[in-house]
Amino acid sequence: MKYNNEEYIKRVAAREKQLRTYKNIFYLFLIALSLTFIVFIGIAFNNGGRRANASSDFSTCYISVMVEDGDTLFSLADKYYSSYSGTKENFIESICRINNIDSDNIDAGEYIIIPLTGTDN
Repeated sequence: MKYNNEEYIKRVAAREKQLRTYKNIFYLFLIALSLTFIVFIGIAFNNGGRRANASSDFSTCYISVMVEDGDTLFSLADKYYSSYSGTKENFIESICRINNIDSDNIDAGEYIIIPLTGTDN
């Protein structure tokens, strides 16, 4: 089959354009694959770090306790602290944070959430 020069040049140019398009698609695919891999590795390391600390952590369970007359944060800490793996001060701070308590005053009749096991992270 014979081609004249102009027709041959058009076919070669079209083929080169098609090859450039395929090459660009391939590069975009590699970039997307690389970014997916990087995100996957980041998630794996992030979760792995949490699991590594989990061996020294206990899962935290909570109970709701109604405050009675004469109860204080310290008396509640004395009752429930034995199941907590942190310090007593951290235990009281944890109770305050969980219940949005700003002072040491708690009122009889209100319910307070108490962590039974776990550490304060």
